Amino acid sequence: MNVKKIFFTTIFTMLLAFMANGTTWTTISNGFWNDPATWSTGVVPPLSSADTFNIKFPVAIQNNLTFNTGAFLYIDSTGGICGHYKVTVKSGAKLSKFGILELDTLSIPGGIVTCQAPGQVILTCYGIISNGGSFSVNGCSLAVGPWFNCLQPAYAFVLGIDEMSTTNSVVLYPNPNNGKFTLTYQLSSPKAELKIINLLGENIYSQYLYGTGGSVEITISEFRKGIYFWEIITEEGITKKGKIEVLK
Repeated sequence: MNVKKIFFTTIFTMLLAFMANGTTWTTISNGFWNDPATWSTGVVPPLSSADTFNIKFPVAIQNNLTFNTGAFLYIDSTGGICGHYKVTVKSGAKLSKFGILELDTLSIPGGIVTCQAPGQVILTCYGIISNGGSFSVNGCSLAVGPWFNCLQPAYAFVLGIDEMSTTNSVVLYPNPNNGKFTLTYQLSSPKAELKIINLLGENIYSQYLYGTGGSVEITISEFRKGIYFWEIITEEGITKKGKIEVLK
């Protein structure tokens, strides 16, 4: 009886240790986060966990991701995380990036994020650092505001996207804002149409942009607190899109 008790106690202790250490997830090919074939385990990782992630290939995310206390996300120089979603690195979690990191929002409520060369960092909306969180960029480019479509050719598996181009770039700031913002653009076409759309898909503002480059200040009193989207369509049919967050 004592032998059985010792056996089950040992198994229970080992199980607790395994659970405490979490699971290690490693990418084995380019792909989507939600595709089992992307991961060495053949299983889709959780969207919120305290696990370890080795990102050795470009991965496109399709949901917000949360890394809890004890989590470690390592993006190798050959890997990347890209998607118009939010990544949260909580207290006691760490993200170390050498490859690509392209997101809408990076939230660091107490976590540690370090970004090293060579891969670039793009945040379409903003980064939020709170509760003693840490964010450092060493030797790699950081841009806040531009729309991205995931860097080619590594992300060629994402259908219908084009490489981000300096000849068709748009920066909207401040974002978030209180219904007043500036939009700066560099386009390949001398004429383009700007539209602002609410969550119902209704076009609440539009104007034409003339010239291949410039900036416009926009104030819309009808803006209420919430999320909106901007869209620019050039004469050549190139479409650039982005998100606006109004705080008032």
